[in-house]
Amino acid sequence: MIRVIRAFGPSSLHQLIDYWPIGASEQVIRVSMDEMSEFEDQSLGFLVRRLMARLRPQAATALRPLGLGLPEFVCMRILDDDPGRTSAELARHTFVTAQAMNQVLQGLQDIGVVARPATAPLGRALPAQLTRKGRALLKRAEAAVSAADEQMLAHLSPAEQRQLKVLLYRAGNPPTDEAGACAPRGAVRVDQK
Repeated sequence: MIRVIRAFGPSSLHQLIDYWPIGASEQVIRVSMDEMSEFEDQSLGFLVRRLMARLRPQAATALRPLGLGLPEFVCMRILDDDPGRTSAELARHTFVTAQAMNQVLQGLQDIGVVARPATAPLGRALPAQLTRKGRALLKRAEAAVSAADEQMLAHLSPAEQRQLKVLLYRAGNPPTDEAGACAPRGAVRVDQK
């Protein structure tokens, strides 16, 4: 459990305000009234954007010695998970233009970490995949970005870091059955037989 305790100024009176499950251990977080209102009043988008504004330069700095930028790293991660994606599919997935993604893919192809056929098997789309060299570079890049993540989150305990990742994952991947997500564990839906 995480107990979030709100501090009431210099008198050091505290009030328990929330519980979050984190396994069997329990951890106390002290948050001042000013800090509570600072993040409680912010939209999720603003808070995520603020986090990304801190993470992006650290990740870019970690990737630079490997000759990669964030667009190349993201492209390689997607291709590792789902080989055979085309430039247009990668562009849609990463919210960039097809032309921009094609430039990223061409750069990765030029250094030998991505392979695409000379001619399209169907239509004009050229499916891309990581080469052996690309998979090796991706492992090094993931380690570098992971170290940057750890550095940025060093002020959080390991339990808080895990909880942050769990909550971010769950927020970005809601259950497909909203009614089932709200039902207590073990409950049976009325329309089930």
